[in-house]
Amino acid sequence: MSDLGTLNINYDPETEQIVMNSTIPIGSYAALGWGSSMINTEMVQFSADTDATQSKFATFYSSAKEKPSLDSSYLSCYTWSVKETSIGIMEFIATRPLDCNINDSYAISLDTALDLIIAWNPSNPEMSYHDSNKREFV
Repeated sequence: MSDLGTLNINYDPETEQIVMNSTIPIGSYAALGWGSSMINTEMVQFSADTDATQSKFATFYSSAKEKPSLDSSYLSCYTWSVKETSIGIMEFIATRPLDCNINDSYAISLDTALDLIIAWNPSNPEMSYHDSNKREFV
């Protein structure tokens, strides 16, 4: 994702929160899913629109290999912020606990294998099919 921006995910043991930091150009999105495929996967999206006030963070649920459905029930798991760090670049920071007790939502389990999917669209800030712009980490 280096030509699009950056996406870093860390666990902060002091706050017991997952910290996600994404820097992406205006007019694009980056998303990540907690799972090994696009089937039954909770996803988050960082959407860099025309400026910080129009940019957004959203939660989705993917049931198959198609455009995921918006699912705002997961939003309460997250805190997030966005700012323009340089001309045309938005920086998002989002945090969440490992388990937020909503719809069996969990991001990762410590001491287990991590399944993670990232997807992006460099020319559209709205959730859309990403074509070949995806990576799966199992």
